[in-house]
Amino acid sequence: IEASITKRSGQILLNGVIVLGLIGTGLFVWKVMVVGTVSNMIGGTIGSHMAIKKGNAYVMSAMKIAMIASGLALLVV
Repeated sequence: IEASITKRSGQILLNGVIVLGLIGTGLFVWKVMVVGTVSNMIGGTIGSHMAIKKGNAYVMSAMKIAMIASGLALLVV
């Protein structure tokens, strides 16, 4: 758990620096960013609950299916 906390804090710091660096450039599409952030938080919550209840193998299979479906959707659209 300690390594996970260290990894997370490093990711948060790095993401914060990237966001601060990009804010002034006008490269953000704010509406998309808000939807992406909320979706990420909801997905993380649902995924962690599923991992606790059904196990990591189930979540990994679900992620593979979701990634394939999103990849196919990008090819079609």
